[in-house]
Amino acid sequence: MNKQSLRFALAIVAAGLSLLAAPAPAAAAPQMDAGSAQGWFVGAGLGTVDYSEPGFSASSLDYLYVQAGWRFNRYLALDARAATNLPGDCGCDYYYNTNPFELRVRSLYGVYLRATAPLSPHWDLYALAGYASLSLDANANFSFTGATAHSTSFGLGGSWKIDNGFAVDLELLPRLAQGEGWRTDALNLGFHYDY
Repeated sequence: MNKQSLRFALAIVAAGLSLLAAPAPAAAAPQMDAGSAQGWFVGAGLGTVDYSEPGFSASSLDYLYVQAGWRFNRYLALDARAATNLPGDCGCDYYYNTNPFELRVRSLYGVYLRATAPLSPHWDLYALAGYASLSLDANANFSFTGATAHSTSFGLGGSWKIDNGFAVDLELLPRLAQGEGWRTDALNLGFHYDY
């Protein structure tokens, strides 16, 4: 991860943690029941991937993602996502020459069922289970290669509702995608808006 990407990631994490630590205003308490929670949501965020295979691992493959989904009710939703590498990790010669063993996320697509357990008016815990397609670019000794996997994907997350439909999400996906002889996990920090 370059210094600019690291600063960007730390700023988003700091902002998210400060929002999570702040007490929720009483007016922000959502008045949702299972019937009134139906509707669309959209969001965006920052993720980081860890790649591992026997004898090799790489951390901090950063990406930006957008998401959109449909809530069937307060407890179940369909969540679709698309992602690509952070700006600055362009795949250009400079990028590969600075670290000849670097990996980066070329593209990431996922579709998940999102099962939510409301813990309080402001906090939700949720589980993700679905299918993801992950493409990685790699350069080993200046021989450009890549890897692609289409596999099941799952994870857990927590959501804190701020106000007016906005929420902060923190997710851990212990299996983002798995290919032949390799696997990835991810940590995401994002924001979403409920319509």
